[in-house]
Amino acid sequence: MGVEPNKISFHKQYISLLIVVLNIIVFVILQIVPNQRMFIEEFAVIPYEIIKGKRSLTIFLALFIHINYLHLITNMSVFYIVGYKVEKEIGHILFLIIYFVSGICGFLLHVTVNLFNMNLINIRLFGASGAIFGILGFYLIIFFNKIYQNINLSHLFFYILIHLIFMTAVLVHFGGFITGLMFAFIFKLIKDDYSKKVSKKTVNWSSLGHAYLSNDMFEHAHHNLKFAIKMNPHDITALMDLGFCYQKLDNFNEAIKTYKQILEVDPNNNLALYNIARVYFKVEHYNEALYVCNESLKINANFKDALDLQKKIFWKTSHRVSKTTHK
Repeated sequence: MGVEPNKISFHKQYISLLIVVLNIIVFVILQIVPNQRMFIEEFAVIPYEIIKGKRSLTIFLALFIHINYLHLITNMSVFYIVGYKVEKEIGHILFLIIYFVSGICGFLLHVTVNLFNMNLINIRLFGASGAIFGILGFYLIIFFNKIYQNINLSHLFFYILIHLIFMTAVLVHFGGFITGLMFAFIFKLIKDDYSKKVSKKTVNWSSLGHAYLSNDMFEHAHHNLKFAIKMNPHDITALMDLGFCYQKLDNFNEAIKTYKQILEVDPNNNLALYNIARVYFKVEHYNEALYVCNESLKINANFKDALDLQKKIFWKTSHRVSKTTHK
């Protein structure tokens, strides 16, 4: 019984898409305005001006300026590949904060380090690279164990290579990247601490639900198990108990739905498959029961309960055919 992978819907990623669109619009405008150089001069970050307390708004506006196609395409393509995953993981507001803070910190690091460097004090800084490197740094930490599944690595290496060859403001990229890493570590600490607290509470509700279930107090068990799963939708033990509870309450549709939730977390959970087969058998849907039972046995061919159920299904279906023939 296959489980469809979760698809990321448009509303889950609209901020990253909006940033890409805004950068493209600004780029197109810069290509068609008669005084392109004047606009770039006006909105680019100039360290000397920032030090004097002037043009401070440019550390935000400069994030949307790209002057050639290569710069725009490499930045936006890699940003979108990485950005929509981060946005889905942490939400729109925090995503925006990391993006802009990383970009601004990248510019400010360059300004601070080059306070007394007369060669770089008047250089024009622009582009979303610092912000994107911040998102990239955040991504690498949060999805460290899933990098190979979540990103086209050749695309990423090409992006980094292009910047290493052509970029002049190394500190902008470095500042953004470090900012993203810092956000990621803080996010993980808070999330892990919260998960531990939720896990402890979930175990309590789940254990209480199991105790009620063991004493045939199914309504009480149902209430506590539902609460445990609400706190932790991936609690397989609570889901398994809830599925059994639904069976005892003769709510077979909900029982099947609950066991399928387990398969979304663990597609190879043959006990969940076996229980689905049992429910189908109970309601005399023998074809469905046999199919799911066979799926369970594909995972563990020696699963005795599934083998016994398979025999019962064969006997029921052959007995039904026999009765039909005699009629």
